Amino acid sequence: MYLQLERGVSPETSRSYQSDLKQFMAHIRHTLTAKNGLQPSAIDSLHIRSFLKSLSDQGLKKPSLARKLACLKSFFRFLVEDGRVPRNPASTVRSPRQGTRLPTVLTKDEANTLLDASTSQQWNELRNRAILETLYASGARVSELVGLNSGDVDLETRSIRLRGKGKKERMVPIGTVAADAILEYQRHPPHKNKMIKTGASA
Repeated sequence: MYLQLERGVSPETSRSYQSDLKQFMAHIRHTLTAKNGLQPSAIDSLHIRSFLKSLSDQGLKKPSLARKLACLKSFFRFLVEDGRVPRNPASTVRSPRQGTRLPTVLTKDEANTLLDASTSQQWNELRNRAILETLYASGARVSELVGLNSGDVDLETRSIRLRGKGKKERMVPIGTVAADAILEYQRHPPHKNKMIKTGASA
C-alpha cells in the first residue's frame, strides 16, 4: 500500500516488490540469530549481500537482482522515514553491473549484397542507394542523414557535414563510391534543397 500511495508505482510493481520482500524475509529467517529474531533493525548490508549472492548462485540474472535490491532500498528507506530503523542497510549495496550488449552489425559481404540490390534508375532507388552508400561510408546515424541538406554535401572533397547530438557539427569523408551515388541521385528529381527526400513508400 505504501508503494502505491507514496511512490505511485503500478499494482503490478507493488505485487513484485511484495514477492521480493517475502523472499528476502524467508532468507533472513535462516541467517538471523534467535536473539534478534526478525527485527528490521538487526538487518545489515551483509545480510542483503548474502541474499543477492544466494539468488545469483541459483542463476538469477542481473536485471532481476537489481530489481530486488531496488525493492529492499525502497523498503528500508520507508522504515527510516517512519522511524523504525536508524539507517538504510541497503544504501551501501551496489546494484549488479549489467553488461552492455553490443549492437548486431552486418558482415562485409552482407553489406555489399545490400548495396548491390539497388540497381534501378528510378529516383527512389537512386535515393536508397545514396542513403545506404553514405551510411556505410560515413558511419552516420540515420537521424543525422535525414537532416542532411544539399549544401552539406561537398562532392569535390567527398565529404559531408553532419549535425549530431547537441547540434554539434562535424565534417566526415565519404569516399568516391558514396559521392558518385549522391551525384547520380542529384541528377534525378525530386530532391531540391533537402538531400534526403522521402515519401509515403520510403
